[in-house]
Amino acid sequence: MGSSTTTSTEQQHSESQPWAPAVGNLQQILGDSKALYSSGVGSGVYGGQRVASLGDDTLTGLQSMRDQAASDNAGALGTSFAQSLLGSGGISPTTAQGLSMLSAVPNVDTSRLSGLADRIGSASNPINQTAASFMSGARDLTTIPQLDQLYAKSQAPSAAETNLSGIAAGDSLDPTKNAIFQNLVKTSSNNALQAQKEAFAASGRYGSGSFAGAATKAVNDTQSQLYANQYNTEAQRQLSANSQIDAARQAASQLGLGITNAKSNVESTNNNQRLAGAQLGQTQQGQEASVLGQVLGGDEFNSNLGVTKAQGFIGAGQTGQSQALQAASQLPALDALRYQPGQTLAGIGSLLQGQDQSNIDAAMQSYQEVQDAPWNMIN
Repeated sequence: MGSSTTTSTEQQHSESQPWAPAVGNLQQILGDSKALYSSGVGSGVYGGQRVASLGDDTLTGLQSMRDQAASDNAGALGTSFAQSLLGSGGISPTTAQGLSMLSAVPNVDTSRLSGLADRIGSASNPINQTAASFMSGARDLTTIPQLDQLYAKSQAPSAAETNLSGIAAGDSLDPTKNAIFQNLVKTSSNNALQAQKEAFAASGRYGSGSFAGAATKAVNDTQSQLYANQYNTEAQRQLSANSQIDAARQAASQLGLGITNAKSNVESTNNNQRLAGAQLGQTQQGQEASVLGQVLGGDEFNSNLGVTKAQGFIGAGQTGQSQALQAASQLPALDALRYQPGQTLAGIGSLLQGQDQSNIDAAMQSYQEVQDAPWNMIN
């Protein structure tokens, strides 16, 4: 007798599904995400003003300072007077009349003292030449043209504005216009579809209706995630680009104001140098007056009415010159007062501009939060 052995093979099949109570919520989240994406929520670009404009106070203040700088300043009056005085050898018409009267007095040899006075007051005297060069502006600081060029460059479009304007305008927000990203979407979609094929082939359900639905869902889920991530990335880049452009514009405004102040300082320095030249000329006139006083100081003149009268004319002329030059020395301070109202207005305008910029920044932040809120809820 023989024996027989029977072998049976039992095939088992298992299938994994999401946790049943979570299926409805997952489907709702996916549906809401697709609806949000299709509706364009979150794709808006803030269309309001991004940079606070220079206010009326700032513009008025800057224009006031510019007008004052361009107009005839008070320093020119003192300079003109001192130049005229040096051009006449330091002798006013009144003083000249007194010297003429003095020269008519007989028996007095004043040639040596007069020659000394002439040398002191001569236009060829190096001290007088130095004073004249300062007063004429020959030794002025010459940096104003360079400051003007620097100001023009500071107000030109920055590299950030030139290079990031397209990103700031949202040119890159649409992922479908990015060829490189589209290649990524295509590759990822193919990978997701291939993974479904392999999974269903392993379970023997390749080609079934469940396979078609799962494959479509896998591809859609992959593409939705990629598109959402790409959009969020470009939105952040857009916000960053706008921030960089705004910062560059604000820096340009501050730099322009600084250059304007520097130009004003140069002009003030030049005025002070010219008036310093006038004061040097005044010192020369004092020395000349001292010599002329010695000419008139001899005892032999004390009883001479003609000399006494000449002394009166000369003294009056020297007093007038001294008072005029003293008044000229006060002109820089008076001239600076013309710029004070403009500087005050510009300072007030700067404070108001800063507040306007804070309000603009707050409005942009509020707008972006409203744009992001629905996506944050889905996340």
